[in-house]
Amino acid sequence: MDMETQTVSTTTETTETLPIIPPIVFPPVTPPPEPETSIEPEPVPVVPEPEARNVAIIDVATNIVENVILANELFKWPDETKLLIASDIGCIGDTYDADSGEFTKPPIPPMLAETAIAGIYQAINEQTFAITGQVPTDEKLSWLAKEAAARAFKAGSATDEQAALLDGETSITGETTDALADKIILNADAYRAAIATLTGIRRNAETAIASAEPDDIKGIFDDTISAIRLVGAGTGDAGDTGGDGTGS
Repeated sequence: MDMETQTVSTTTETTETLPIIPPIVFPPVTPPPEPETSIEPEPVPVVPEPEARNVAIIDVATNIVENVILANELFKWPDETKLLIASDIGCIGDTYDADSGEFTKPPIPPMLAETAIAGIYQAINEQTFAITGQVPTDEKLSWLAKEAAARAFKAGSATDEQAALLDGETSITGETTDALADKIILNADAYRAAIATLTGIRRNAETAIASAEPDDIKGIFDDTISAIRLVGAGTGDAGDTGGDGTGS
């Protein structure tokens, strides 16, 4: 074939655009529910408490409790002169009865005379405070002068200083001098009566205690305290003085 007349075939390549396919989304897979099962918890074993948590160490010769050891304390086993009894009620100083298994408290020692007297003095101080009420000390120091001024005023013989002492108070309170004088005298008389009663109670108690047997002192003390508490009672916390003693 003539090369000049030969027909040459050429192939033209063409590029086609492919369509975009969206991704396939699968629905989530939910696992099937597990069958319900009721599992009861295993019971907790109950450990009973011991009958006694303490140990009383008792002297065999005297049956007196010498020591009490807690169950959680470490201790050495005593010698054969000691008796160990499991007990939560035995205390040091108690007496143990082996036949009944009971502990007896030691007797209360008699009250000493000096202890009783000191307690009576304290009770009297507390009662006089209840009678007078809580009043400043400087005001209490003026009570005798106020009482003298009040009595002099009522008798018509008050000095200028005494009148000024009463008028200085009435100028603030607004009451009359005559009413103030009456109140001061009433409180002073009630306070003195209470003090006289308390003094008599104290003296009788001291005399009784001085000649009493040791076992009788506690009874005298208790009766005396009861008598002290009755002084000034019945008219309020401050007793018959209205809370001001010999004051206003």
